[in-house]
Amino acid sequence: MAAGITYDASTFAAAEELYNVKSGYRMAGGANLSVTDLSAQEKIPPLTPLYVVADNTYAGVKNAYVVRNARVQANVEASDTLKKIRIEKGSFWNVADKIAFDESHYGTIKAIVTTKADYDEVEFEAAIPCNLTKGDVLSPVKVTKGEGSTTVTTAHEAVVYEAAAPADGSTPLTSLNIVKGSGIVATAAAPLTVKFGGNDIVISDFVEGDACDTITITGIAYSVPLGTVLRWSTSVETPNPDTFVAERTANYLAYAPVKVEAGASVTLLGRAFEIDEDKLYIPVTDADKASLGDRFMFI
Repeated sequence: MAAGITYDASTFAAAEELYNVKSGYRMAGGANLSVTDLSAQEKIPPLTPLYVVADNTYAGVKNAYVVRNARVQANVEASDTLKKIRIEKGSFWNVADKIAFDESHYGTIKAIVTTKADYDEVEFEAAIPCNLTKGDVLSPVKVTKGEGSTTVTTAHEAVVYEAAAPADGSTPLTSLNIVKGSGIVATAAAPLTVKFGGNDIVISDFVEGDACDTITITGIAYSVPLGTVLRWSTSVETPNPDTFVAERTANYLAYAPVKVEAGASVTLLGRAFEIDEDKLYIPVTDADKASLGDRFMFI
């Protein structure tokens, strides 16, 4: 809802203040309102975004689920410690809900404080990893925990800077000069094995130079020509991340306020133009707008 508007079930704005009522189309009949996760408020407000589907058991019966969006009330900067955000009052969020911050990050609600007059404060179980801007619309999501891992293997090359051969044809080579920028990381405690043709060369040290870099190697008794390519690969195994999708996406709006109680029925608004988006008590996301289609126009 717009700044300064407080969700109060007794003072909802008249419908004509939210959209051009001449353009509205009220659907015949109604839909059963699911109240399972709506304990936070007494009523759903007019033009609440709804996800409406046919009942799986009773033919001709529709069930309506509130799309529980909420609008960020103040900017948030990504932090390793900040776990709280402010949202505009009147959300249907609950403790343990999982809320998407963006397409890649979500948080689990730990606590909700509703005692402030101008906003509700939501605390998450972990720090918020991304920036949020006042006016952003956040939604609960369904999360699928990541399983297994993904291994990414990267090939690397280093080029010999100058030819080298065993002294007197017998003294093993213990170092090579290579072209700069190889990215080699090697120490005696953590040596790196690279391939030269069909041979292995073990690198135990790396020293950066001005014209070229130098690697310390296990003794080899053969020549290494200029331009020889040393090859190796590294692999990184990363746990597969959690994935999530919106809990619900709107396909209707509520025509009028409805009391949150078992057996409640909601009248559906099937079309409306010139909807004042800033005045909505429960905001809509871009995904909601796309799902609602050209039956609804927001300004």
